[in-house]
Amino acid sequence: MRGDIPVTNDMFMLHFKGKDNGNKIRLHLTPRGQLVAAIRRNLTNTAAKDFGTSALCDMSASSMIRSEIILGACRIASFSKFHEQLEADIKESSVPFAVATHAYSNELSL
Repeated sequence: MRGDIPVTNDMFMLHFKGKDNGNKIRLHLTPRGQLVAAIRRNLTNTAAKDFGTSALCDMSASSMIRSEIILGACRIASFSKFHEQLEADIKESSVPFAVATHAYSNELSL
């Protein structure tokens, strides 16, 4: 459990939504599904074009790459917010900080 959010298998499920075009139903990843797909692909050593096959779903390489770009943007926004809060806490603190370290990498793949 992380905070008040229980960790379950559903957290790592790919979520799709569909559109019916008469004779064919087109499925699209939900925003949560995009983040989950990008995280799962980055935790494995799978090529973007092969991820759909390994996850047993119909997903193109371009959808996977777009999902990774969205995840990267979310990570940068989250890191930025974290560092803004850290700097504000350091400035407001009466305890002097001798060392503040920070490691950052924009690369999502291992």
